[in-house]
Amino acid sequence: MRTALAAAALLLVACDDLLSADLQVPALSVTLPRQDFPESDTTDTRYYCDPAAPQSVPPCVALALDYDLAGQVPVLNERGVTYDLRLTDVALTLSATQTVTGDKDLSGVKLATIRVLEDPAVPGSGAVLATYVRPPVTGPVSSFAVSGNANLDLGPYLDAGRLPIRVELLVDGVGPTPAFTADVRAGFSLEVKLDYQDLL
Repeated sequence: MRTALAAAALLLVACDDLLSADLQVPALSVTLPRQDFPESDTTDTRYYCDPAAPQSVPPCVALALDYDLAGQVPVLNERGVTYDLRLTDVALTLSATQTVTGDKDLSGVKLATIRVLEDPAVPGSGAVLATYVRPPVTGPVSSFAVSGNANLDLGPYLDAGRLPIRVELLVDGVGPTPAFTADVRAGFSLEVKLDYQDLL
């Protein structure tokens, strides 16, 4: 990629207004398949939304994830690239394994919060990206979407093309919510500017 861009830059060196290019990706979707979420009554403090405090009532469990965006858009790791990255939506869908009890039910999730992590080693750092508040339900819920905050530029949070996030679930079902496996999909919009002059 870098060699190709440098060659293109050499061809355009006489025209300053042609030494940059803009790339718009209005819909970029990345799915993390089969993510294992803990049971709501876990005693493993690593899964607490606040690991420094006793588990809350109702319990709040969390899972740290990261999206490899450079794997889909390799140019993000090139020199001379600036970009504006926005989250458009997040969705959790129970995968084929469902829960350990065989249920297809996420109706016990009262509130979901998605955070982008400024420091993955510090839970709660960074900014809230998206939230979900459970609507009135009358039966099992096998998936739900989380509304994203499209006003936040995520570029400063990328680390080597990867976006670290944390999914926090506040659970208030009748009895403990069993561990479950879910696919976690996120949608983004992306604008990239390539400055060929930096590659000369």
